[in-house]
Amino acid sequence: MNLTRKQHGTAIITALLVVVIAALIATWLLTQQAQSLSRVERTVERTQISAYANTAIDWSRAILYDDAKKGATYTHPRQGWQSQVQTSPAEGILASGVMNDAQARFNVN
Repeated sequence: MNLTRKQHGTAIITALLVVVIAALIATWLLTQQAQSLSRVERTVERTQISAYANTAIDWSRAILYDDAKKGATYTHPRQGWQSQVQTSPAEGILASGVMNDAQARFNVN
C-alpha cells in the first residue's frame, strides 16, 4: 500500500510538470507570434510611408515640370511650386505638403 501512495504522488508531480512545460511552450509560441506580427506591422507602415514619400516627390516633380513647360527660365516664389497642397485624409493620416526653395538659403553667386 505504501508503494502505491508513492507512485500516486509521482504521477501527480509528473502531470503537473507536463502541464507547466506545456504552458511554457504555449507562452513562448504566443510571444513569438506577437513579435512576428509587430515586425509585419512595422514593415507595412514603412512601406506606406515610403509610398507617401514617393508620391510627394512625384508631385514636386510634376509641379516643377509644369513650370518648365510654361517657359519659365528661372524659378521664383510666386510660381506654382510654392503653393501648399491642401490637407487630405489618406488611410488614417492627414497628408499635406509644401515645397520650399532650399537653394535660396545658400549664397551661390
